[in-house]
Amino acid sequence: QGKIDIISAIVKSEERAEYLLFTQPYLELPMVIVTRDDTPVIEGIQDLQGKTVAVIDDYITHSYLKRDYPNQQLLLFKTLAEAMQALDNGEADALVENAAAVNLAKNELDLTRITVAAITPYTYELSFGVRKDWPELIPILEKILASITEREKQIIKEKWVDVRFQKQIDWQSVFGISLAIVLIAGSIITVIYVANRR
Repeated sequence: QGKIDIISAIVKSEERAEYLLFTQPYLELPMVIVTRDDTPVIEGIQDLQGKTVAVIDDYITHSYLKRDYPNQQLLLFKTLAEAMQALDNGEADALVENAAAVNLAKNELDLTRITVAAITPYTYELSFGVRKDWPELIPILEKILASITEREKQIIKEKWVDVRFQKQIDWQSVFGISLAIVLIAGSIITVIYVANRR
């Protein structure tokens, strides 16, 4: 609508390119799967099948999942805070969003039961977005971005993107595997004992 001139952090898409110009990406953020700390182990998107996944309506995450996983059950929210609260209270099984936004929201909302379970194959490539009738602003922004040193970029990334995994132990699987090992070992010992007695 032309009410905003610049968006400082946006991912380029075909739809957005119809009304925005973009700088080169200046930061890549991993898109992560977030769960409660009592959720069984999730190692990737394939483990979300049959689960309810919270996403922000019309965010790039929503677009990616809708395109690549059309059968995935998605629960749409207007804000990340609403989605995080829904995950915390059990309304959703998981949330998919960029790591920096998740860390910030988790700290602001003081959600202690929320944990990053896995990284997805997707990344947020953040650029500046500029209204299409201001093309002369793109080279100016590009020049400023080029002046940021690699060290400064690293400091920014470390401050905002702190992905910590808390691998959960799936006790049901551990018990099943242990039981199978005990049964196999018991069978082998029984066979050896019977053979020795003969």
